[in-house]
Amino acid sequence: MGKFRKGEEINITLQNGKLLNQPLQLFVAIESPQRLQQLHQYAVNPNISDIKVDGDWITFKTNSRFKGGYLGLSILFDPNWSVRIDHQKGHVVKILGDLSGIKVPQGAHQVRLKYNVNGLKIGMIISIISLIILGGYEITKRKLKRK
Repeated sequence: MGKFRKGEEINITLQNGKLLNQPLQLFVAIESPQRLQQLHQYAVNPNISDIKVDGDWITFKTNSRFKGGYLGLSILFDPNWSVRIDHQKGHVVKILGDLSGIKVPQGAHQVRLKYNVNGLKIGMIISIISLIILGGYEITKRKLKRK
């Protein structure tokens, strides 16, 4: 979310556009300040840019100075995420407990993640076939009534 000072007031805008203006208490438990500092060094990477989230898509770019390796995402691991790195299929892996990670090669790349809902396509196909059958049944029923 960012870096804030103790007592600093913050506003959070939700995706639906409503503003949460109520006081919000944020608490962070830190087991080891040294470990947090170490994680921060890895988390802030100036070689990653153009991060965009659009529905079920997440895209970003790495530049030529990117060292490569596993890139940790602040997204809970789910096997329904698919990844493409420069149009080549990649793999989403579980890291740091339940978070997602992807292995990105060294250098400049375009990375695209997409969330695929299980059963969505088959559900749509079944629904369309059902509507066609229902429509055919109704047409046949009306033709038989006329006779």
